[in-house]
Amino acid sequence: MRPSLRLLLLSTKYAANQYAKRHFIFIFIFIFSALFLWLFISNSLDTQRHYGSIINVSGKQRMLTQRIIYLTQNLLSSPTEQQKNQLYVELRKSLMELSEIHKNLKEQIKLFDSACSIYRLYFGSLNLETKLDTFILLGQQILEEKQVSKQHQIGEYIFNLWVGDNVYKVNNDYAYAPLSIPESFLIIEIEDKSIMPIREGILGLLELATFNFQTLAEEQAEKIKTLVMISYIFLALIVLIEFIFLIIPMLIVLLSREM
Repeated sequence: MRPSLRLLLLSTKYAANQYAKRHFIFIFIFIFSALFLWLFISNSLDTQRHYGSIINVSGKQRMLTQRIIYLTQNLLSSPTEQQKNQLYVELRKSLMELSEIHKNLKEQIKLFDSACSIYRLYFGSLNLETKLDTFILLGQQILEEKQVSKQHQIGEYIFNLWVGDNVYKVNNDYAYAPLSIPESFLIIEIEDKSIMPIREGILGLLELATFNFQTLAEEQAEKIKTLVMISYIFLALIVLIEFIFLIIPMLIVLLSREM
């Protein structure tokens, strides 16, 4: 074999090995990046699903308080003995279910950042946690109380606790929650002192809590969309870099040697 041909083969083999090494490096970077992005997106999807389940639980919690108010009002409206027994059974069941949901939801919210609006809704000045605890306790007292007059007193108090004023002062105008929570009242994160809650019933606060969870879920969905778009762009950029700095030079070398 002529020295020049042998040298050409050796140089070609060396160049091929170098390009192969670079190609494997690019493949490794691509796979590692894709895996990292997949894990990140998967975690974000889990968070969104978690928010979705909390929205459902929060909505069910609100419906249960409405159910309990309905049952207590019927119980205090002089029903027959048979109706009363049925109302007692349904009220006890609803209270137990509400207590369990409230306990689980409260523990989940404790994991949120203390600066988060939903955390402050439950454990801050609006104190939804204590109000719901009191609401459940009063419902249990109605079941245990034998005197009709005291039952009526407890029933009136639990109704007032549930309804409250449900009025929010917004720039000297009044909006009644939960039907018309103004957009400027988003998630209680309010610095403007012209917007201030006057007195909050459980009904309005639970509606506001559900609204907060929905907002968090929507923000998470937007975050996932942005993350997926960035992932596509990043992976496409890796492929483009390999094509420009590896594939094209390799083709140029091969073509030049054939010529």
